[in-house]
Amino acid sequence: MKIASLAKEALVVSPEESISKVSSLLLKTRQAAVVVVDHDYKGVVFAQDLAKHSSNSPETEKIRNLMEPAPLLDINMSLEDAANVLVLNRADVLPVRKGITYAIIDKLDIIGVLKKHKAFSSVTAKDVMKPAMCVTRKQTLAEAVKILRDTGIVHLPVVDEKNKLEGIVDTVGFLKADVSRTRQRAGEARGNKIKLGNVSVASFMNKKRLTTLPNAKISTVIDKMLSTQSHTAIVVDSDTTMNVQGIITTTPLLKLVGHPVGGGGVYVNFSGFQDEDPFVMPGIDAAVTKCIQKVVKLVPVDYLVLHQDRFEEKKTHRMRHTVNARLITEKGFFFAHAEAWETGKAIKSVLDILLREVLKKKQKLRYR
Repeated sequence: MKIASLAKEALVVSPEESISKVSSLLLKTRQAAVVVVDHDYKGVVFAQDLAKHSSNSPETEKIRNLMEPAPLLDINMSLEDAANVLVLNRADVLPVRKGITYAIIDKLDIIGVLKKHKAFSSVTAKDVMKPAMCVTRKQTLAEAVKILRDTGIVHLPVVDEKNKLEGIVDTVGFLKADVSRTRQRAGEARGNKIKLGNVSVASFMNKKRLTTLPNAKISTVIDKMLSTQSHTAIVVDSDTTMNVQGIITTTPLLKLVGHPVGGGGVYVNFSGFQDEDPFVMPGIDAAVTKCIQKVVKLVPVDYLVLHQDRFEEKKTHRMRHTVNARLITEKGFFFAHAEAWETGKAIKSVLDILLREVLKKKQKLRYR
């Protein structure tokens, strides 16, 4: 199945548009990003980047300052390949060219199709949930924004003193705060001074949060996420006490369609290798397994994503292979990129880079 069937109309803006206008547009439409076009494709501005950006003049600062050169997906790309590119770029959505217009591919919609995969059949919420970074309703929005900037986490469950779930502050809440600050400045300019002061998280939290129980089938959770268009589900101990146990986001769900290697439950997602010589793939699998076995001795590994692109060099007409990798571990994310004339050599180089980066991280932690 190709991603064309899931493409949704994108919000398209000029790089000269103001930050405040784009923030208001994203807040109104609940979209995760806008596509920036100036005669041709320029990039993407993600809602979460707007949420953590601090601007002294959002009414005049141009959106081009926050533009990311996100990859433009091929409309004929498979769902599996698109999912890997989304994971590699740590994005919930990415743009795709659709004729003379632009569309958006959403990670959640891909999961909605892939949920029929056999990998989801016996999985429950507790199998894929991660520890939740929670805030209390009395904490300030400034503290929540700091968490967003420091960790990149954009979904923060709001709890009371007994860890009972009360709501969630997410990208929408952060954008509401941005728009409010803009209106505050406009009010001051007109003489109607508006003071937000130290605004509490509760002022911008969303009380309509999606919850699930630990033993719920993941297919049921995905159905709820699709019906509410939520990229997050909060796992609670029961419908009465509502104590937060963890959080489910879209990226770990995509991990399930990978395949385990090394006998340690580490999943690897390949994309762009479907046309590879069948005699080459066993060697690639062996190299990946060997690398994973070394890495897990240094740090617990969640999963690995590998994506290959090929391009013909004009002068030599030879095919060059580029491989991008993203390794997700308990100690953080690791990225690597390598190019070579042969797939095997590109894979070896990118795996060597990952291993070196993990070793560096391990040494830094040891000598702190």
